[in-house]
Amino acid sequence: MKTLAIFWAALAAQTPQEEPEEWEQLRTRTAFLLPPERVDVDQLGSFLRFDDLDEFALVTDVNYGLNDWLTAELEVPILAIDPEDGSSHSGIGDIDLELKGSLPVEGFPLVFAAGARTSLPTGDEDEGLGRGEFGVGGFVAASRRFDWFSTHLDAGVTAAQNFRPLYRINGALDLRPWEDWMSFLLAVNAAFEGVSESAFSAVPGFAMRLLEPRIQVGASMPVGLDNDAEDWGFIVDAQARF
Repeated sequence: MKTLAIFWAALAAQTPQEEPEEWEQLRTRTAFLLPPERVDVDQLGSFLRFDDLDEFALVTDVNYGLNDWLTAELEVPILAIDPEDGSSHSGIGDIDLELKGSLPVEGFPLVFAAGARTSLPTGDEDEGLGRGEFGVGGFVAASRRFDWFSTHLDAGVTAAQNFRPLYRINGALDLRPWEDWMSFLLAVNAAFEGVSESAFSAVPGFAMRLLEPRIQVGASMPVGLDNDAEDWGFIVDAQARF
């Protein structure tokens, strides 16, 4: 008990945590950026069960604060697809490059950001690991921090040749009732492919921020709300900021 009390006190005594650039386990961007010359390395592992297949992913994200108003990101996924009928496949997926910049909007109690994203066709389309085409997209995000919770909303679109545009809208709530070291999380993910298909998911989760260097670990459990979303899944995430 004494050891647990010392650990609890050490966590509570930390300086306030910088806001996350993205809630990976919630699949939701925030409007916050990395400070200049800061590096954020994120390792995410996920399992998603759909009606006709299981999907495993191991995703490495590297983010870098270019300056006060611009953050760059490199995302490299390793995927494994196990369909109900047919053979399974695994390998690298499509690599994504992203730039996110702050928007100087005055007169609002919110923080705003916008960004651009491109996907490189490094995943094998025939094995279901990628599109086989270059993809481009853009997004906007808004966030607000209150005393013990924060809210986030992002919306974006991705397009590639021979594919219908994919629209995404995500909203997230970050509750921090006990200082800044612990977050209880809840998100709603919505995806629309063209105008005929949609998928909705609820994503409850948590995150813990540990001692220096800035380490954050967390997990979530996506639950599909309709037939086109995943049935259920599990996402774990570990992040180090330097």
